[in-house]
Amino acid sequence: MLTDAQREKWQKDGYVRLERFFDPAALKGISRFVEDISRWEVSDDKWLMWFEKTTDNRKIISKAENFSTYMSHCVVSS
Repeated sequence: MLTDAQREKWQKDGYVRLERFFDPAALKGISRFVEDISRWEVSDDKWLMWFEKTTDNRKIISKAENFSTYMSHCVVSS
């Protein structure tokens, strides 16, 4: 359940940050999954990766889309 302050934050900003939402084991599995996807090759016809430049001019992945069909590239376990 959200607190009143969290509901207000959601209404005002459209998001709310939930601290410690996942237990440590789940968080470790999610982090591994994200790291696996970040190592995939860029694809023109499968998953979509969005990039942005950092203030020190490095190109980083900011978002990945349409990857669920191709999840056999990853092994997710807790």
